[in-house]
Amino acid sequence: MDRSKSLLILTFGDVIFDQRLRRTVNTLVDDRWSVKVFARKRFKDKNSLQVPVVRYQPIFTSGPFAYLEYNIRAFIAVLFNSCPVICCMDLDTLPGAMIAKVFRPKKIIYDAHEYFVESPEIRGRSIVKKIWNLLGDFFIPRVNQAYTVGEALADIMGKRYGIHFDVVRNIGAEYQDSHEASSQEILNLSKPYILYQGALNVGRGVESLIESMKYFPALNLVIAGKGDVEEELRKLVHLYELSNVTFTGNIMPQELKRITKEAWLGVNLLENKGLSYYYSLANKFFDYIGGNVPQLCIDFPEYRILNEKYRIAYLVSDCHTSTVVDAIKYLVDHKDEYQRMKENTVEAAGELSWTVEGQRLLGVYHNFLNNQDKQTVA
Repeated sequence: MDRSKSLLILTFGDVIFDQRLRRTVNTLVDDRWSVKVFARKRFKDKNSLQVPVVRYQPIFTSGPFAYLEYNIRAFIAVLFNSCPVICCMDLDTLPGAMIAKVFRPKKIIYDAHEYFVESPEIRGRSIVKKIWNLLGDFFIPRVNQAYTVGEALADIMGKRYGIHFDVVRNIGAEYQDSHEASSQEILNLSKPYILYQGALNVGRGVESLIESMKYFPALNLVIAGKGDVEEELRKLVHLYELSNVTFTGNIMPQELKRITKEAWLGVNLLENKGLSYYYSLANKFFDYIGGNVPQLCIDFPEYRILNEKYRIAYLVSDCHTSTVVDAIKYLVDHKDEYQRMKENTVEAAGELSWTVEGQRLLGVYHNFLNNQDKQTVA
């Protein structure tokens, strides 16, 4: 094994449901990288990645001490790990690695899942945002390679931090034919269902989506994921006395693919709560396409560009309940247009595939290796 292709990935989350991390690991392993992962243990499920993974049980699960604890542990992990290359997934993993680099030579690759300092959880908290801005402004310009999820964010962060960001989009791995149980058997639903998959966090329009279900008793809503506002969402279901809303919690990727593939409609709504959301390209957007599922999607720039090309989504300008209700009603009433959107996902899925995007990921890492070779020769 080429030691220069020995990589330690740092993630603040867990490895169980992080599909971007899993795709990255599998693609790099296929390219003969030796990969290890350092993560927090947030779920009881056993790790199924076929690489060495250290998952520690955090003392602090949220707040500033959770980040401090992680980066102290990450510092130790990097310092005493033989891997010469460290991949930091988002700004919250970068300080520990960069400080360890002072004591032991390491090369740092920065995988920015989002514009971290513009995320909704940080944007409205001035002191917290100032601290993360200071950390980002100091550490990010000093990484050896960087990439993010979309062209707009690459341009914005490139100008902010004075370095080049490559782009590797959040396109899911291809769907495989399977003899596993159908989604109807997994969910025990007898009606067509609308699917929201992803984190249950602020600003994702799930509240309006739940309220909208009052007007569509012939449809179910499946909410696949967990997050900070889950309890509030469950209270809304109880408040509206809804029997057609199902929470699945976090589910394994292959089961999620099956549920996605058999959905009537996927939902990807976001409020404009900062540049991280406004210029996002979410996993779910591509997952719905891969499952040949039309989607109700927010009309933000990156989604608009792709929808103008493929026509696979019904775009809405906001997340208000009335907007969501009107959009769902339109798709229910206009079956021909819905069917055209569904047919269009077939072409889109062929072009927006991990077979293609995975090569972009490898291109980033190959460029990184080539740059290191040139520096060695110089």
